Amino acid sequence: MTVCKFLRFVSLWAALVLPVGSRAGGPSKGIGSQAGDRHQTLHRVLRARGDAINATNSTNSNNSIDKGDTTDVRLVGAALHALTAVMVRDITAPPVASRSYVYSMLAFYEAARAGVGSATAPPGDSAYGSFGGKLNGLDPDSLPKAVAGQTYDWMVAGAEAFHLTAHALVFSKVLFEQKYDSVDKKIQALHGKKIDKATYVRSLAFGVSMATAILHWAAKDGYGYTRTLPRFTPSKDSATWKQTGPEYMEAVEPHWDKIRSMTMTTSHEFSIAEPAPFKSAAFIKAYTDVYEQSKHLTEDQTALALFWDCNPYAVQSVGHLMYSVKKISPGGHWMGITGIAVQNAGINLVPALYAYALVSIAVFDGFISAWDEKYRTNYLRPITAIQQSLDPTWQPLLQTPPFPEYPSAHSVISM
Repeated sequence: MTVCKFLRFVSLWAALVLPVGSRAGGPSKGIGSQAGDRHQTLHRVLRARGDAINATNSTNSNNSIDKGDTTDVRLVGAALHALTAVMVRDITAPPVASRSYVYSMLAFYEAARAGVGSATAPPGDSAYGSFGGKLNGLDPDSLPKAVAGQTYDWMVAGAEAFHLTAHALVFSKVLFEQKYDSVDKKIQALHGKKIDKATYVRSLAFGVSMATAILHWAAKDGYGYTRTLPRFTPSKDSATWKQTGPEYMEAVEPHWDKIRSMTMTTSHEFSIAEPAPFKSAAFIKAYTDVYEQSKHLTEDQTALALFWDCNPYAVQSVGHLMYSVKKISPGGHWMGITGIAVQNAGINLVPALYAYALVSIAVFDGFISAWDEKYRTNYLRPITAIQQSLDPTWQPLLQTPPFPEYPSAHSVISM
């Protein structure tokens, strides 16, 4: 482990114990001597990281960086890709993945936009305000504020907030550090040469404070509580969802409707039409159409289906061997599309992060809304209806994920 990596792990520990009341790297009044000691530890760590960064930059000053990856917006995309890669590796459930995306991107945005209105902010960034007070439970006073008259590098601050928030939320933390390392080095090389050590360290400290505030907010969204609730037991009613092959996995996240949303009043705020009643003419026509269409798929239809195949649970069998085929989640797909859009638009850091934040909020709330309806209707999958009524050996082009059918979560988060 390099010195920079070790110091980053120590700074993560400091972030997790840092009191929420701290602002701009200094201790809050009245929080006690123990909290003050924690702040002093954090400052020592960040100063050491600044020394290590300066040493690295002086050693590698002649090394060139791929010009295609040196813009801040591209670095945001690379950071997001590191997060996505880890969640793909971990086979993270789509709703859970949306949670990692939204808190990580909000941390990035809130830290980077804290410089809006300052002399270092690009023109036009003043239009991008904080989400504090606009999202459920996010108290604007809980978010750190920049100290007037002090200089910061807002990309450094935002990237550090993203890094620590994402690290806290993913399962494979060591793997995330490995994936993120190349992004971190590019940020150091690009921004470490532009500013002095004190500004770099101050920016890192601000990012740590923002990550701490966002993680404290995230800790109250009900996720921990849902881990304690019982597993979903499929009904014996023929009209309801049944586990499907080849793995016959248990239902995923049956209590996701209890997660605090970002913008909705309740998880069932938006109602939709009921699905076709079981064994009705409309129901029979629907699964019969799917069955007949599957026999005559065109090349374009197949390509389109494969493009939107975002099932992290897909598996393949070879003889007695079964292995997973790791894929991005639907939310990950849309975050990637957002990355393409902001890069093609040629916008700067804060507007790009705002776009990422908005998409991540919509995806997160979309999953809560969709999952509320899925487990309320508990609707069976087409594969179940077709195998029961038309062809017991039938298999769809794409494997069926392990949760009820209605509504399509892909469709909900794509609206």
